[in-house]
Amino acid sequence: MIYIIDSATVLNDESFYFDGKKKYATTYRVSLEFRDFRSKSLVDNAINGGYLVVMDPSEKMVERISGLLESIGARLSDADISLVALAAQLKEKNDKIKVFTDDYGIQNILLKLKIPFQSVIRGEVKKFKKFRHGKEHK
Repeated sequence: MIYIIDSATVLNDESFYFDGKKKYATTYRVSLEFRDFRSKSLVDNAINGGYLVVMDPSEKMVERISGLLESIGARLSDADISLVALAAQLKEKNDKIKVFTDDYGIQNILLKLKIPFQSVIRGEVKKFKKFRHGKEHK
C-alpha cells in the first residue's frame, strides 16, 4: 500500500508521524507547502529515511485530470491537481493506494475516480457533487 499525502496530513494533524514500515508519496508541488519548521523537518526526515518519495505524475495525466475538473465545473490548485493526478496514475498501474487529505475538493474528485481516501481531521465527502460555474449543481 502506498499512502499519498496532501500537505494537510502533516499540517493539520500535529500527532501525525511517518511510520517507517509504510510507503508514502507526495508530489513536488505539494512538498513546497511544507514551510514551517515542524512539517518541513518531519517531511525531510521521511524523505531522508526513504519512506516518503516525492514524485510527479505524467503531464498526460495532469491534463486528463484538468479536463475532468473542467467538465464538472470544479477547481483545484496546481498542487491539488498534481496530487489527484499522481493518485490516478498509481491506481492505473494497479498499485494499492490511499490518499490522505482534508480537502473536500480533492475528496470529491477522488470519489468520482473511485480512488480510496481518508480524512485527516475534518471529515469526508460521502457523495460526489457536480458543479456549474463554480457552484454546486443539484
